[in-house]
Amino acid sequence: MNAHTPLRNLSGNHGKGLVVAFGREDRPQELSTHYGFANFATADEYFAQHPHLWPTEIPPSVERDERLHAPVAACVVYGTPQNWERDIQILLDLLRSNGRPGHPAPPGKQVVSLYVSGPDLLYPWDHCEPRLGDGAFLSCLTHLYNITVRATISASSANNMEDEYDHTADAVGGMTCNKMPDVPGMPELEVIQLGKPHPETYKYARGLIQSRAQDMGYSSVQRVYAIGDNPQSDIRGANGAGDDWISVLVHTGIFRPEQEGCDNCPENPAQIVAKDVSEAVSLILAREGYPQEDS
Repeated sequence: MNAHTPLRNLSGNHGKGLVVAFGREDRPQELSTHYGFANFATADEYFAQHPHLWPTEIPPSVERDERLHAPVAACVVYGTPQNWERDIQILLDLLRSNGRPGHPAPPGKQVVSLYVSGPDLLYPWDHCEPRLGDGAFLSCLTHLYNITVRATISASSANNMEDEYDHTADAVGGMTCNKMPDVPGMPELEVIQLGKPHPETYKYARGLIQSRAQDMGYSSVQRVYAIGDNPQSDIRGANGAGDDWISVLVHTGIFRPEQEGCDNCPENPAQIVAKDVSEAVSLILAREGYPQEDS
């Protein structure tokens, strides 16, 4: 199961509405087809029909496709896109619109839905420090959405602009944003996040586990042990998934006890702690009463 697998149950939410898919290389095309989206376009295809959205790149010349000029119902981000700059701009245009870029959404409303998979900000790699994960893209998108929406709302109250902006240069109304203005009732970006620690992922996984157990002749599953190395995603997600989920932290990834000064994470403590997956499995089997062979 991948972070985006729950889209299999969500792809029908928008019927035949146009969905724009973002990601790397051929993944948006392959995954959107795999999950059954009835009407979708990749970011490359959408940009080719709307070249004015990103002025620093010239897309291939294509014939007009009326299907891709219909209102957009949703955007799906399958991990970090190949072209960060362009795709953040297109996403901002769509998320602030009524489904048509350049046509604002009603005040305080987000018309275009946003699905994002892979929310981890960091992941372990060969380098001594963790690397930026797919969550970094969402963090940037969210921050820019908040800045630009606030700036748009504030622009209607020119008397307040002097305190919030330096009028020297800016992509929003010719200003440089020094800080985000405090706008009462400013809408937050609504994101349906897929992947750990978000509930939709665990709900879908629980259904898969129950189905597999029934195939094996078991009527129910009493407990699910979730092993992971990231307290902010793996452990937090399992702890919030229900009483039948048991979180297990291993010391082979993001959480490093020699750096943290403790064996377990104080903010998101696991119910079981092990040095690696092998030890975790042994502890789980012992907890469930299975005899252990002498090593």
